[in-house]
Amino acid sequence: MPKNQKVTMRDVAKQAGVSINTVSLTLQDSDLVHPDTKDRVLSAVQELGYRPNVMAQNLRRGVVGTIGIMIPEVHNVHFWDIVDGAHDEAYQNGYGMVLTHTSLNRERELEVLRGLTERRYDGVILAQTHSEQSPIELRELIQHGGAVVTLGRTWEGADRVLYFREDTAHV
Repeated sequence: MPKNQKVTMRDVAKQAGVSINTVSLTLQDSDLVHPDTKDRVLSAVQELGYRPNVMAQNLRRGVVGTIGIMIPEVHNVHFWDIVDGAHDEAYQNGYGMVLTHTSLNRERELEVLRGLTERRYDGVILAQTHSEQSPIELRELIQHGGAVVTLGRTWEGADRVLYFREDTAHV
């Protein structure tokens, strides 16, 4: 097989002398597959260097496996604590993250909101500066499903996280 060609489940099935369904069940560690057959399939997986297509798996499950996060500016270190915490939590739960920023620009914020809607991430986290000027885009994002979390501001249908810096907290 050429080096630049991806190994498919069909290739594994052919190598192991089983059906594609058997390969799938083996990779899911199903009890429906005989242990000897599992061994053959797993040997073929290793020999061929097969890696599952995560995008295809997620498509079948109806998930993207990714969370989008929008911040107003990348030069404000305050947002990096939020991004870092969100990234750690996403990673621990098997999700990737896509970070976007708007450079405090209203038009760019609208464009990013539309992009987040079109890509249909499993969830989005929004730190907005012009949210009062983009209600249509926010409503569309909320209506398309997935979790929507806003930082500081609230919108019907979205969860909200309030945050404060400890060095400015008042007792």
